[in-house]
Amino acid sequence: MPNLPQEIAEEFSWSGSAKGWITDHIFEQIVLTVLIPKIQQWWQRFGLEGSKSILIIDNHGSRANPRLLERLRQENIDLLIIPAYSSHILQPLDNGIFA
Repeated sequence: MPNLPQEIAEEFSWSGSAKGWITDHIFEQIVLTVLIPKIQQWWQRFGLEGSKSILIIDNHGSRANPRLLERLRQENIDLLIIPAYSSHILQPLDNGIFA
């Protein structure tokens, strides 16, 4: 992990796998420990408690976690899953900038 000042490091979440790919466990931990708390923090900060949010994701197999999907539903977070083989259209930065 890079050596970052504490106030910056607190805003980041680090995770990884031996092969460099996201796993079911990594995705679940990111959603439970980073995404949901951060969304709740934003809702509170802007007086939007009880609002809905949307998480736009690809259809990688790590997303097929019924327990996690139910938890997102309970937290008022809807999923929008982009179709397979469409990221080059829907995520144009993947084609050049981040490729």
